Order: sequence, then structure tokens, then C-alpha cells
Amino acid sequence: MKKNFLFLILLLISLNSFAQLEKGKFFVGGNFNVFSTKRNMLTQDTLIDWEKASGVNVNPAVGYFIANNFVVGLNLGYNHERFELYNSSSTHYTDRSHIYSIGPFCRYYKKASEKIAFFGEAIFDVNFNKRYTKYSDNNNLIIENKSTYFGPELRPGVVYFVSSKVGVELTAGSLSYLYIINKNSNNGNFNGNYINNDFNLNFHLKDINLGVFFYL
Repeated sequence: MKKNFLFLILLLISLNSFAQLEKGKFFVGGNFNVFSTKRNMLTQDTLIDWEKASGVNVNPAVGYFIANNFVVGLNLGYNHERFELYNSSSTHYTDRSHIYSIGPFCRYYKKASEKIAFFGEAIFDVNFNKRYTKYSDNNNLIIENKSTYFGPELRPGVVYFVSSKVGVELTAGSLSYLYIINKNSNNGNFNGNYINNDFNLNFHLKDINLGVFFYL
């Protein structure tokens, strides 16, 4: 009797472990990233160059499972980055950027165990970036750059279900194509537009994101 009861419990657990990935379910949550790096270059123990970078990235999202293991939804994002450079040629500048993004996404899950699933995610974001670069060695020259860029991005990830309704996930790296429209100005004076097309394969500290999602 005890063996039959235990078997029934295990059967129910196995049937419900991935119930959150079934058609008709919603999920809501987001992921985030905080990073900071510093690099020094020395000549005979004398510091000649250094650079520092830091930033924070927050991406809330909501989705709906249109089929088992397959979700579509809307992704929002905010990214702030700061970069500072000094070198022996007296170049010293500080770069700050604020990026807002919005776009649809789809995701497919592949179960690995009762608690773990891998997924691949495709995103098409539109991004609005405002960036300021200040040159301390050039009469505090300020260059302002406004850019709009959009394109597809592919990201791998893994999720661990701490309960039937909560998943903690990790995404790392991405493959993307971006179409970028830039507008520059120097101390308020218009300096021209230009367009870029970029293919990127990224794996950096700022491309590793931790997230929490609720499956409802």
C-alpha cells in the first residue's frame, strides 16, 4: 500500500513538473545584469593606460504559451553603460549611454529533467540610444550621439524551476544583426548622420543575464 501511494506521488510530480510549459499558460518576470570591468596597461611597472566599464541592464517581459513548450510575448528593456579611458597620449574621455528597447520575442523549451529545461529565444528589438562622450583633454568637448537600431537576436538559456510557478533562468551570449541609424552633434552643433549594418557574436559579462519568471 505504501509503495503504491509513493508511486502515485512520484507520478503526479512527474506529470506536473512542466505543467507551467503547457499551452494556455502565461509567464511574467524579467532578467537583469550588472557588470564592472577594469583593465590596466603597464610599462616597467608604470601605469600608462587604463580603461573602466560598468553598466546595468533590466529586461521585463510577459508571454503566453500558444503551444506546449512554445511561448510568444513582449520584451522591454533599459540599459545604462559608462566607459572611461585614459592613455599615455593624454587622451581622456568618459562615455555614458542610456538605451531603451521594446520588441516581440518567441521561445522554445526543451526539457532536460523534472526541474530543468533549456531554451532558445528569438527577439526582434527596436532600440533608442542616447550617448554622451566628454573629452577632458580637449576643452571638455562633448559629443552627443542619438541612434536607433533594430534587428533580430538569438539567445540560448536554461531555467531551473524552484516550484511549479517560479523559474530562475540564465542566458549567456547572443547572435545578432543590427541596422543602426546614427545622428551626431558636437557641443550642440549638428555633425552628420551615418548608417551601420552589424553582425555580432557576443559573449561578455554584460551578455550574461539572470532572471526570475512566474508561470501562471
